[in-house]
Amino acid sequence: MKRIALISLLITTSLTVCSSIIVTESNCDKLIDLAENIFTYDDSADTLSFAQASSADFFRNYTQLANNTITIGGQPGSKWILIDISNSTTHYQNLYLSLVNPIIDEIVMFSSLDSSYYNTGLNYPFSQRPDNSKNYNFNIRLNPRQSGRFCIKISSQQHVSNVRIELKSAKEHLNYYYSHQTLNGIMYGLAIAAIIVLLMLIATESDNKQYFSNLALIISITLMLLWFDMTIYKFVIPDSPALNSAIGRLLMPLTMIAFAAFAVNNFKQKKPRTGKKSPFAIHAYIGLALMLLSVLSFDLGLYRLILRVYILLTAAFLVMCIAGCADKQTTQFKITSLLAIVILSAVSLSYFAPIASTHIFTDEHQIKIALFIIAILSIYKFALKFVNSRIEYYD
Repeated sequence: MKRIALISLLITTSLTVCSSIIVTESNCDKLIDLAENIFTYDDSADTLSFAQASSADFFRNYTQLANNTITIGGQPGSKWILIDISNSTTHYQNLYLSLVNPIIDEIVMFSSLDSSYYNTGLNYPFSQRPDNSKNYNFNIRLNPRQSGRFCIKISSQQHVSNVRIELKSAKEHLNYYYSHQTLNGIMYGLAIAAIIVLLMLIATESDNKQYFSNLALIISITLMLLWFDMTIYKFVIPDSPALNSAIGRLLMPLTMIAFAAFAVNNFKQKKPRTGKKSPFAIHAYIGLALMLLSVLSFDLGLYRLILRVYILLTAAFLVMCIAGCADKQTTQFKITSLLAIVILSAVSLSYFAPIASTHIFTDEHQIKIALFIIAILSIYKFALKFVNSRIEYYD
């Protein structure tokens, strides 16, 4: 009996040791590899306590991840993440444990270092985030030769794929933060420039429907990016998590309506419809109905299903506009068609996970691609108009 107990103890100890992430002199200033050092458990009944989840006896129920990426939500219950970190160096380590995706409803982290709990997520005010950025970055301070166990409980109504778990030094964390902010500055600067040139075109051109639709699309995509970056939540409504979630549900239908207007006005049709309701009007009514539904309390899974159908309807509408275009032989038609397809794909791809999920392109990157394309297209049209006007003036 004693022998069996001893073997059980050794197995449990070895499993616990295997789960430990070792911080060394060679990796302490970098992004630390977490492959095969993250363990997860799906609690479908949502009855597990932190004492049970972080205990050595329960550890055998966890599944070892081959990489550092998880998928959450879309099913009842919670997902538990267990990570052990050991500082093998002789000096103090200031680290950040990050969940790299802002669209998570609820996160509770328990640290064995000080027996503290940290509650955050979309269901909480922005001030309850571990730091001032959009992702969930938990600061971990380890003394020399110190070890700690970190148990994280995640709950989310919506399906969220490609959630990366990262451990990096404070220096690496700041480098990432500043590079991200620099990229955001470039993107938002480009969007502002495009909005200014479109307003100038609207003010100076008599036939300006195309520019109005371009302006509506670039504003809606910019708002999507501002929402996904948590900028709206952080600076406009930091204490209103419910309102922030409602805005997020409104933005995709709004963007699809703006995109349909973009398609109608950039692909002039051979036979404009008269009398009956146009396909665009029908599309817009469906979008407005979906926006109304999105602010009501109903099943999020049903909303995402309806939204996917609406995105597919928008794609069919784009195909119809391209097929019925009067100027198919021009280079501008070919370029605009390709860019329109890329814009729609980039904006909507995340709603068809897990097909859309890769380690390279996240929802944010997809939206930035769409914003970059529509901004460049708008600035190009302005430059073309300006050059043509100068040529006409000198002629």
